[in-house]
Amino acid sequence: MGTMKGRSMRTFGKIAVTTGIAAICLGAVVTAAGCGMERQPGIKGQSSTVADIDARLVNGYNAFGFDLYRQLAAGQPATGQNMFLSPTSVAIAMSMTMNGAVGPTREGMAQALGLKEMTPDAANEGVRILQNVLRTADPAVQLSIANSIWARKELKFNPDFLAANKTYYGAQAESLDFADRKAAATINKWVKKETKGRIESIIDDNINPQSIMFLLNAVYFKGNWTVSFEKNATRERPFTLSDGTKVNRSMMARTGAFDYADRDGYQAVRLPYGNGNTGMVVLLPDEGTTLSALADRITDTEWRDATAALGKRQGEVILPRFKMEYEASLNEQLKALGMSMAFDPDQADLSGMLAPPPNAYIGDVKHKTFVLVDEKGTEAAAVTKVETMATSAPAPAGFRMEMNRPFLIVLHERQTGTVLFIGSVYDPKL
Repeated sequence: MGTMKGRSMRTFGKIAVTTGIAAICLGAVVTAAGCGMERQPGIKGQSSTVADIDARLVNGYNAFGFDLYRQLAAGQPATGQNMFLSPTSVAIAMSMTMNGAVGPTREGMAQALGLKEMTPDAANEGVRILQNVLRTADPAVQLSIANSIWARKELKFNPDFLAANKTYYGAQAESLDFADRKAAATINKWVKKETKGRIESIIDDNINPQSIMFLLNAVYFKGNWTVSFEKNATRERPFTLSDGTKVNRSMMARTGAFDYADRDGYQAVRLPYGNGNTGMVVLLPDEGTTLSALADRITDTEWRDATAALGKRQGEVILPRFKMEYEASLNEQLKALGMSMAFDPDQADLSGMLAPPPNAYIGDVKHKTFVLVDEKGTEAAAVTKVETMATSAPAPAGFRMEMNRPFLIVLHERQTGTVLFIGSVYDPKL
């Protein structure tokens, strides 16, 4: 959790807001003085269908997700490191926070999220529909999305801010005594529950005295491959790390018909889960091309072109079994994408959160993720904390795609076009 070292609290001064993602995303922490807050259970809202999806929201979130991924990838060491991000979790957590932003602060956040052309009500309604559709997109997989707001009990929050996040995001809102160590335990218990135990905590035991609010989003996914990998085909094979070192890793193998594309500089294959609506697209750089170079060119446009190019082909896919746990503070990356004002104690205007002022600023955005890939399928989770099947005939020529060097993965939902997770796999360990 971010601390505001060297920043003193003044009367009517700025307040740190923290937001979080299992992805768990902790989006924002806020600090102030005032009254308590009534506990509000989350609501799911009316049912929705794919036809109700607002493409502007999905396109904006996806563009934001790839921008954020490239920012994180660019900051990695030359040898690279495993990374797993849930753009959906981060975007939802930041959207909840944005409901308390006003003026240029909100404009900067909306620009970064790709929502500048949408009104606040349209964006909120878009999120409500998207969450409902994603939860029911494929009954053969588990995909859950949960939101919550945890506030310092002495403070009084703007009822419109709480109502918007309850109505559109189904956000559970609860006030706690942040001076009591049980407060962190209560929040972390929610995180563990919503990520099925894969992420145990997002909040430190001792909550920063300047923190007045945590906005959390949790995304959990578990899906079995539509066609599983046979365990008797799994064996140790060589994997070349980015520094040229060769190591042995447990590799799965399967032959059959796949959605495949041979792109300029990389191969792409889609491995579906359940009824096929959700899937993992694996992007393997050509020999001589680094994963960092591929990561740098993966924009939302390149992603859409790559998935549009996928066609049914006979071939062999060799994929490592792996598990990754990832944690990062996203403050600097979000600033670089245009949200800098929201993090500035002297410029941020999050006055829509509190009634009356003082105002708040974002102190920390923390993201934690987990992913497990094996013969059966994939399990993934993310938490963000903001403190405040085709039927075309197979082509005659076969292909071979062996992930024996660093590669990129994207988990997505095909009907809505939503990118759920993006990851860099530099070393596939279990």
